[in-house]
Amino acid sequence: MHGMKIPVVLGALLGLTGAPVAMADVLEDIGIDALMERLGSQSMPTGFGVRIAQVEADESGNYAPDEGNSHFIGKTFHIQSGDTGASGHATNICQWMCGNEWSPAPGVTDIDCWSLEDWCLEGFLRANFSSSFPPWSTPNFIKNFNLSWIASFGSVNNNHQVLRRADYVVERDNVMMCHGVGNTGQASIPLMTCMFNGLSVGKRSGAHLTEDTVAGIEGAGRMRPEIVAPLSTSSAATGLVSGVMTLLVETARNDDSLDSQAEDTEVIKALLLAGATHVQFEGPWANGAVTEGAERGTSIRPLNNTLGAGMLNADRSHRMLTSGRTWGGLSSSSPGAAELHGWDQAFCLATSSRWWSFSLDGRVENATIVATWNRIVNDEFTGYAMGNADLELWRLDADGELASLVGDAGLPFFEGGNVTSQSAVDNVELLSVDGLAAGDYVLELRHASSGVNSLTAGMAWYFSDPEVVDVPGDLDGDGQVGVNDLLMVIAQWNCTGNCTADADGDGTVNVSDLLIVIANWD
Repeated sequence: MHGMKIPVVLGALLGLTGAPVAMADVLEDIGIDALMERLGSQSMPTGFGVRIAQVEADESGNYAPDEGNSHFIGKTFHIQSGDTGASGHATNICQWMCGNEWSPAPGVTDIDCWSLEDWCLEGFLRANFSSSFPPWSTPNFIKNFNLSWIASFGSVNNNHQVLRRADYVVERDNVMMCHGVGNTGQASIPLMTCMFNGLSVGKRSGAHLTEDTVAGIEGAGRMRPEIVAPLSTSSAATGLVSGVMTLLVETARNDDSLDSQAEDTEVIKALLLAGATHVQFEGPWANGAVTEGAERGTSIRPLNNTLGAGMLNADRSHRMLTSGRTWGGLSSSSPGAAELHGWDQAFCLATSSRWWSFSLDGRVENATIVATWNRIVNDEFTGYAMGNADLELWRLDADGELASLVGDAGLPFFEGGNVTSQSAVDNVELLSVDGLAAGDYVLELRHASSGVNSLTAGMAWYFSDPEVVDVPGDLDGDGQVGVNDLLMVIAQWNCTGNCTADADGDGTVNVSDLLIVIANWD
């Protein structure tokens, strides 16, 4: 294939967006206002120091943003694919990625620009070269390639070469690739919708491609999109996601308290997905969880069919990132003790598991947990290997033993959603558990037998604040009345003054406190 030009057949995304008519609403919807309120303007990340790239289809021979646009004052565009004028599409997308007026990431100063064909071929991926010529190393410490287009190179083999090499670069160079999904009816256009290691983006309105990745392309049946943003085109929504990504990377690099793997591709992707708001679309957000019977709480489809993980939320993703890493334990008896928000980069051998524990002192309205991992393309670009991970949330019983939440056993402990995520094809698993009762829980990342020795998964979790309810007779504060509370009354019998076992608050531990414990038992 060396030196061979492969004709590009483009499938356009939706048209350009004009000037934002409700910019304040966009920033509020994606959690920028909440993040600013929580951090303050002086500590607010802006994407400063994070270098990004924009790959665009030629528009009358032009592929770069308009450098004279007022949104780009103070920014430098590094042209990688030869002479170009201004592209209207590229200008619009870049305004959302890092523009000074619309973007959540106005601090980005350097943007590298490629044309689509050159990036796929000689200019970067070198998909028209033999396996002796891998993709060029990602230059200039670029952290993200924004791919607001869909395309085909005319044959399954050619398309596989582009997709494999793109996924190869993500894994080799630890970079992100955010790519838009097309319109309904464009499922047969595989680039870049059929990537494994990228992040596929749609629109909050749901007016986009929702079909699974197509048969005939590697990894058929995977769900798309994975996340949505509140703009009127997939192109612009992808740029907005790229912008928020830079805020997380800047924070990961500058917060000395964070582990060095905080900006790893799998972690950033997991943070974006776990942070997404579960907005409604023709009904409440759901991912196909079984709602009754012996399989209640199970799901083999990790995402919502239309909205993926949900709508981009910078504040939730940032909160998980800055809460820090919790290393997963090697056994259920020694899990990593996790806070309500957090992340990990979990290495897991085949047929083994990693474990994290959570202690809830009140009902949690929703808990969202995500695992995501990359496929590993071989150096000859002839195939790939990929682990198969599942997620499961367990309850700890009174004896500290694992107890399943699946089926009727989970009825007293969660109100809806899924406590297992077991897709056979996706490289994303997601738990969304509604109305989770107070108590102690253990999360398992399980690497099923998949023909590979190990996988490395980005993990992220977000538990809403527990609703602590004052339960009469709950003297030890564990959310239930039981033996420990009875023992506290006995141990402090006739105690006067400031006594923790004084259930009725009369200043003395006596028979009335014992009766309160008995009346509210269990």
